[in-house]
Amino acid sequence: LSGSEKDTMDHALIDMPSVRDIVRVLTTEHSARDRSHMKNRPSYGISLAIDGEIVYKHKGKRYVSDSEHVVILPKGQSYELECVKSGKFTLFNFQLDRDIELDSFRVIKISKPERILAVHKKAESVFLSHQKSKWMRLLSCFYEIAAIIMEEFEASETPFILKKAMRMIEEQTANHELSNIWLAKE
Repeated sequence: LSGSEKDTMDHALIDMPSVRDIVRVLTTEHSARDRSHMKNRPSYGISLAIDGEIVYKHKGKRYVSDSEHVVILPKGQSYELECVKSGKFTLFNFQLDRDIELDSFRVIKISKPERILAVHKKAESVFLSHQKSKWMRLLSCFYEIAAIIMEEFEASETPFILKKAMRMIEEQTANHELSNIWLAKE
């Protein structure tokens, strides 16, 4: 990373909100064609299907939660939920110490959903327990799931070196010397 990019990343990490509360950790079961409506969602959420498929409909768009896609649910938004394929679904509801600008759903492709499902299963067990360390264990599970999602997201993103090359091509489109050799040298 360049100096300014590292500074931006460091600032984002320092400025990142913290989890204030784990509201609910659960696994639900839905039958095909089950529908429900959520008005003004009271917390943020992370949804992943163990099996089956749920579609969230929000502002004219569809967001699919299945065994290969995590859906990040924004706080304060209203939406319709429709179960397209029967199955079990995980849900991790949480509050942050301050609200973030997230007015739309985010879908992230997951290559190894079993990692998230294993941590979610542990979190669900802890959530239902009366352990003295319950809060810390829930936070640990939440941040483990968040780290897995971030790793998956970063792996699916265009590598930095390609982003730099793409930016250079965009900036140099009028340059008559633009060629593969020039780009490789740069």
